[in-house]
Amino acid sequence: PTPEVNWVGVITDAIDVSTHPLGGRRRDHVLWMGRFRPEWGPHLAVDAARRAGLPIVLSGCCRTPAERAFLDEEIRPRLGADAGYLEDADPRTRRRLLAEAAALVLPASAEDPPGTVPLEAMASGTPVVALRGGATAELVAHGVSGLLVDDPHRLPTALRAAAELDPRRCRQHVERSFDLPVMTEGYERVYRMLVEGGKLLGVRFARMRAEYGEGGRRSLVPTGEEVVFECDDVLMAVGQENAFPWIERDLGMTFDKWDMPVVDPKTMASTNPKVFFGGDAAFGPKNIIWAVAHGHDAAM
Repeated sequence: PTPEVNWVGVITDAIDVSTHPLGGRRRDHVLWMGRFRPEWGPHLAVDAARRAGLPIVLSGCCRTPAERAFLDEEIRPRLGADAGYLEDADPRTRRRLLAEAAALVLPASAEDPPGTVPLEAMASGTPVVALRGGATAELVAHGVSGLLVDDPHRLPTALRAAAELDPRRCRQHVERSFDLPVMTEGYERVYRMLVEGGKLLGVRFARMRAEYGEGGRRSLVPTGEEVVFECDDVLMAVGQENAFPWIERDLGMTFDKWDMPVVDPKTMASTNPKVFFGGDAAFGPKNIIWAVAHGHDAAM
């Protein structure tokens, strides 16, 4: 946590573990899944799998010209008989890929984790191999639900060793730490609304402190101290999955095969010129600054 910030707690992402059945028969390939960006390491994943003597499947998406250029310049030349590529997998195919892979390799260096992909993999019993310095490392229990390495050159050894990890323990790790009820309990623990006469007065937070265990894994524990912030409104942001069943389909908006709105990436306008989408709702998870910039672009 940043020292100057009045830090009260962290609520991690969560998934509905029950929607990800434990995988059965494993194949001998490894999987990379995410956005085709250098900081998410798809090029490193291919190189590591090849050095490990394991075939790899890349399942990703491109939403910007820069991502398309990276795919064409860095990834396509690496493809071959032992490295396949699948773009824009639908949810059913995505779950099948995660359940069948011998391991999910995510050598991401980005501070923002690649959505809920690591959690979905571990819930399916698939171990995650990642770099210790990336944000993904905070989701993985080293030696239990995956393996963390300090250097990309150690990824091949970790990929071969991941086959020894127990799929049931991978799933149990997610059930204990990242299932939806766990996230709900976390929100309830960290803050409570202050309401009087039906009016919101503020939010009471429980102050937390960071403790670091073996391998540098961080956990947050209550200090027993409470902090109150006065406020008139609270905006809630929970999870990273979009769902738009509440939008009537006769309003002139087009939705793609993943039930996401079709959006102009420059103006943020949907196919209904009076409705705009940005941030996660249009392009998937990234960060709040990026989403706010989309609001500015739409206003301009």
